[in-house]
Amino acid sequence: MTMIRNLISTTMLAALAVLCGGPVLMSQGSVATIWERTIGSDIVTLTKHWVDNPNDGHYTVQIQHTGDGTTFEIPLSASVGRFSGAWVWQRRLLIFVDDEASVVDVESRTLADQFLADRPSVSPNNRFVVYRRFVPRYAENDEGVYLLYDMSKSAAENRMSGSSDDGIALEQNAGTAVFPQWNASRLAYGGRKAEGNERFHELRSTLTWIDTNSFVFVDWSRPVVAGPHTSSVVRIDIGSGPRDVRARIQRIDATQVIDASRKDNPPSYAADALYANGIEVLACTRRSCRLRIAVSGTPGKRVSSFEVEI
Repeated sequence: MTMIRNLISTTMLAALAVLCGGPVLMSQGSVATIWERTIGSDIVTLTKHWVDNPNDGHYTVQIQHTGDGTTFEIPLSASVGRFSGAWVWQRRLLIFVDDEASVVDVESRTLADQFLADRPSVSPNNRFVVYRRFVPRYAENDEGVYLLYDMSKSAAENRMSGSSDDGIALEQNAGTAVFPQWNASRLAYGGRKAEGNERFHELRSTLTWIDTNSFVFVDWSRPVVAGPHTSSVVRIDIGSGPRDVRARIQRIDATQVIDASRKDNPPSYAADALYANGIEVLACTRRSCRLRIAVSGTPGKRVSSFEVEI
């Protein structure tokens, strides 16, 4: 009975938060409704609970069946921080709190998966999420791996062979590698540093979707040991799923975008200084797309934007 009373109390407080337009104070803290949507025959609500500081609060997903009123609660214990957004794909819900993604299966009333993602971008139909593999800031093992998560697959199907059973590794090593080719071909989350001829990659733009199965981004890379630094536009086309992808790479002549003529600039200055603050899809044919890349406010930039065909 105690559990039922607590369940009813929490549900009523969440409803009051919606009506009052803000958090409802409780004897043990506060609760606020963050997001709500009807999915099939269920009303799905995301609430945030805290005691003293809202920034230290935790999130809970409530699923209420509209027929009999039965309510289920799913705590998102690993999610602490700022709510970034929620997306629905069929009967699955994707929630981002800072870098932490939670996948809730509304049908089975379960927390299907949780994983970490750096600078994620969700496809227009909400099926795919692309992101850089998350590593702690200043970590030495950040090789710049781009991963793709498929909402139609299970947690196990969204893990490559390099993911262990350790909880932290399962969160960090989630999704399928789609770029660079070294990782995609080996289905590996890391290991390129062991081969001196491989390159380190860094995302220099947003991950921008062209359509439901293609996305583009600006990538900067340098050799692990020594060699030229390069900037490129990369396009990834998804076939039947994350393990069926095609990567296209269009090299950028960064010296046409960034003025590197000053004597004190190193040879790699133009590529190193090139960042994009937007990618606009101008037109697409069956074979390629014309893109406009907006250049960030970098000192020495020659143009505010440039176009590429890929």
